[in-house]
Amino acid sequence: MKVGGRALDIITLPMPKKIIREGLRLPATYANFYIANTCVLVPTFADPADEVALSVLRECFPNRNVIGIDCRELIWGLGAFHCLTNNNQRCESRSGTTLVARLLQSSGLKVSVGCRPRFVSAF
Repeated sequence: MKVGGRALDIITLPMPKKIIREGLRLPATYANFYIANTCVLVPTFADPADEVALSVLRECFPNRNVIGIDCRELIWGLGAFHCLTNNNQRCESRSGTTLVARLLQSSGLKVSVGCRPRFVSAF
């Protein structure tokens, strides 16, 4: 397949084992990652495939810090980082800190939040 005359490179990611809670299969996937200015946040699930997925994404984003964050509880809300940052500009806490920024801060990263919550810089 080509787009604009250029061939697409298809990169495959593994799938974690299915996670079921209260009879509902939760959307555990490594494809729900978030690309920030200097890092890539990748959902992990305490699964053997976590390290494989992180390795694949490190190859795809060699100039960014690829950070795995356990999302076993987060996906109970039916999504992970990419979903958190899509179309939810009003998703700020009272302190003005976005959900993604708070997750980054909890991982020990210094965070600067831009004028819109969708844009978070971690370094």
